[in-house]
Amino acid sequence: MKGLRFVPAFALLWVSATAATAQRTLIGSASAVERLIRDEMATLNGVVGFTTPVFFSDVEPTSAVPDTGIVINRVQIESIRRTAGVRQFREFLRLLLAHEVAHHVQFRAYSAAIRRLPEEERRVYEAQADILAGKHFTEMLPPTSNVNVSEAIDDALQVAFDLGTTEYSLGTHPTHESRLVATRFGMSAGMMTNLARTMDPRAPGSVALIALKIDTRPGESTLLWSFRQAKRITSYRNQAAVNLVLTGKQEEWNWNGNPPIVRFSLTYENVGMRPLLVDVMVESAAVPRNAPDSTMGWMLWSAHHESFRIEPGATRTISGVLEWYGDNEYMPLLDYPPSRTAVASVEFADEQFAGDPRHAPVALMPAAPTIVETLQFRAALQRLIVHTANRTLAAVRSGPGRRIVSDVTKYPSSIRLPGARDITLRFSANKGAGVSATFLTSRSRTAAEAAFSRLISHTAQALSEWESERRDRSDSGELYRSVRYRRDGMQAVVRVVLLEVDGEYYVDLDVEEASGQT
Repeated sequence: MKGLRFVPAFALLWVSATAATAQRTLIGSASAVERLIRDEMATLNGVVGFTTPVFFSDVEPTSAVPDTGIVINRVQIESIRRTAGVRQFREFLRLLLAHEVAHHVQFRAYSAAIRRLPEEERRVYEAQADILAGKHFTEMLPPTSNVNVSEAIDDALQVAFDLGTTEYSLGTHPTHESRLVATRFGMSAGMMTNLARTMDPRAPGSVALIALKIDTRPGESTLLWSFRQAKRITSYRNQAAVNLVLTGKQEEWNWNGNPPIVRFSLTYENVGMRPLLVDVMVESAAVPRNAPDSTMGWMLWSAHHESFRIEPGATRTISGVLEWYGDNEYMPLLDYPPSRTAVASVEFADEQFAGDPRHAPVALMPAAPTIVETLQFRAALQRLIVHTANRTLAAVRSGPGRRIVSDVTKYPSSIRLPGARDITLRFSANKGAGVSATFLTSRSRTAAEAAFSRLISHTAQALSEWESERRDRSDSGELYRSVRYRRDGMQAVVRVVLLEVDGEYYVDLDVEEASGQT
């Protein structure tokens, strides 16, 4: 596959009704390749809910054309089938077709006018198509078949890397690596879907771990998640990003821990005249010792994600703790802006993305967000309970603390609880340690009560395998449920509280050490 190049689809959307288009042939079943494409398209059409015609051409490059369908260059495909190093040809076709179908979903969701957006924004949609194609590719890999899954994934990643072009990304963000990262993010999302379908008791933990790595958020559709990641992967938007400057960094590596960790603190300054919106990933990667610059061999071991607004002249410090991995073949690397391989988007807060898809009605190849969200919540809450019961919450502190009163200090938590707007760790010499998470702040009592009920249900479902003792209380301003949970010799108290303060309603979840009465 080395040296193979495709012209990106968005560079081909201006095809007119010329002699070239007249040479298109609607795909049939005359050849083995045509039959493979027909079968794969039948599956894709069923997933997205509409039919996309596919044509062969000996003249036009492979592309997605609005109001027409998908054009497959016959010469190109046959050449790949005969001579390229693709060992799983059907899976290669699946990835290619899924990418082009993703463009048609974009045309329907955002309108075909996106092809007339500025070049930098078109790159975002190209990366989004790579993400969605990678997701579909992985979801369609059968658990048991004649397909060598490892070979199929390796081929797909190599294809993704080789198909990069100079039009795809900014010169400061390597083309091939961007495409590779986009496909890997999509494959990871597809793996979450596959794991959620299994009955393996280890699946919830694996799903939660992947979700933390690729930064899925509760309530975020596949389309919105992939769009946000595409902006980060393509380093959107360069004009804004040049105003974000790294002014200080600290890395403290623990080499003997189990697992080993790295503590980091990164300070950025907005040196421009306009406020910025930043969405950044700090990546702990395991990279090959013999080729550390080759991202094809990188493994994403753990990641810290943070989104924030930064005013002109202001600074922002990102800090956290990440696990790392290294052995005789791999060494650890902490990757963050302004590294050329960093994953981050920087936008002007006072400027809207021209192709903003937040109200798009269509979602391509959706995962099961309810299942995934529940698994993430379960894994995170159980980790917090275990740390609380074992009095090891200090190990998951993230960043500087804040003294509330003489006896209480609060810290950010490195464990994110899906759905929580804010989560802090409390440490008191007299009362021990605990967790406080705020899920809703509202002036509507009705909204608060609904959120209170959902959080109780969500918590009970997440801890259904634990023994429990419950106590409820309610008065004019407060609803309160306290449950003592026990498992494997550990116990902790989980409280869900609806509290009214000066007309404002708060829905919180607290985890505390279990002592005395609930």
